[in-house]
Amino acid sequence: MVYSLEIVLNKISNIDDLLSKLNRMYYITRFDTLHLKLVINGRVNPEYLVIIVGIVNFLRVSGATINVTIENLSENNYPQRMNFHKALGVQCCETFNRYDAQGRFVEITNFDASNSVPIINNILKVIRDNWAIDGSIYQCLNYCLFEMIDNIQNHADSPINGYTVAQNFRYSNHLKFVILDAGKGIHESLIENPIYRNLTPEQALECCIKEKVTNGKGMGYGLFHTSQFILANGGELYIHSGNHVLEVINQSVNVRKSFYWRGTLIYVKINTNNSVSFNSVFGANIPETVANADDYIDDNLW
Repeated sequence: MVYSLEIVLNKISNIDDLLSKLNRMYYITRFDTLHLKLVINGRVNPEYLVIIVGIVNFLRVSGATINVTIENLSENNYPQRMNFHKALGVQCCETFNRYDAQGRFVEITNFDASNSVPIINNILKVIRDNWAIDGSIYQCLNYCLFEMIDNIQNHADSPINGYTVAQNFRYSNHLKFVILDAGKGIHESLIENPIYRNLTPEQALECCIKEKVTNGKGMGYGLFHTSQFILANGGELYIHSGNHVLEVINQSVNVRKSFYWRGTLIYVKINTNNSVSFNSVFGANIPETVANADDYIDDNLW
């Protein structure tokens, strides 16, 4: 079968809205062809770009033929600078200068065990250069990032490995980053542990940010401390997996139904004008990996 889909990126209101438009793509099989047209006419959020890259490359790895065209109706070079076109295999001519991204953003990047540490350092540099907080909080964030990426590398069984993107927004005092995969997802991973084998997908998401909850192969602290950090910061955390999303927003936690995402999609928004105390995230229970977090941090960050 041959399918066609057009998405006007500037009309997307949030991640749920984008997933609703991408949802039909999961019905495409390895025998099908999809002609995907992406229209850009103004500002585009980085989280939308990396989500599209993730699902397109998952379908390609699965054997489907995905032909992507990008129509840019404005002078917006941002998607191209974020390596959106490159990650989708769309050939185009660049008419702008590529200035150094370090400390400002991290382009859409595919990661595995070979490049995960440099990617974590690059995201930390964006945070460090735009948020005046105590060094212990950088250790906290390094730990949380390392745990999230480690989950993908060691537990997700993702055919595309992982993708990430990060961007600071100086004038609105926030920064965003996304980490995603197309693997087994939180529910399937968590029920590998006999303790949790009877959990529903919704219950699995509720549990995934609780302390010491793990599929039996990890420590069960990464998402717990990430959620504690976001609660203390007053930021936003969305974890999409399967047909549900866990959201930490307005300093409260909720799980609700959403549109399908294969694997795990983690979106984080940090308020850079809100400080966070190390104690509010870890209290007295500081994991050993946090105490040793500076072993992984590039000296050039400091």
